Amino acid sequence: MNVGFQWNSRSVLAGDLQTGLKGHLPYELPYNGGVEIGIFRRFTANFDILARENFHVDRFVSQRYDRDGVNFPDVNFKKSSVNQTDGAVGFRLNPFGKLILHANVLFKMNDGGLRDNVTPLMGLTYTP
Repeated sequence: MNVGFQWNSRSVLAGDLQTGLKGHLPYELPYNGGVEIGIFRRFTANFDILARENFHVDRFVSQRYDRDGVNFPDVNFKKSSVNQTDGAVGFRLNPFGKLILHANVLFKMNDGGLRDNVTPLMGLTYTP
C-alpha cells in the first residue's frame, strides 16, 4: 500500500503562457495497493489498484444555452475534483535460470480522465 499527497504551487502551466500569469496547479492525493501471490515455485500473479484524486481541477463540460428562443450547444470550464482509478493484473514467470518474463494489463476502472481502456505491458529480464 502507498498513500501520498502532492502539494503544488503557482505556475504559468495553470495560468496564461502568453502573459506569464501564474495560476494554481491542482493538489493530488495518489493512493494504491496491491497483492502478489506465489502460485507455483516459478510463477506469481499480481493485482493492483492505482488511484489518484485531483482537487479543484478545471474540467471541460458540455452545456447548452438559449438565445432568442433557440437552443445552442456550448462548452465551458467547471472546477471540480476528479478521481482516476485503474486496475492492473499480471504475472511473472521464471522459466529457467535468471530469466523472468513479466506480463501485465492496466485497465481503467472509471471515467475520471483521458486514458486507454486497456494497456498491455510485457517484459523480459535477465540477470547475468
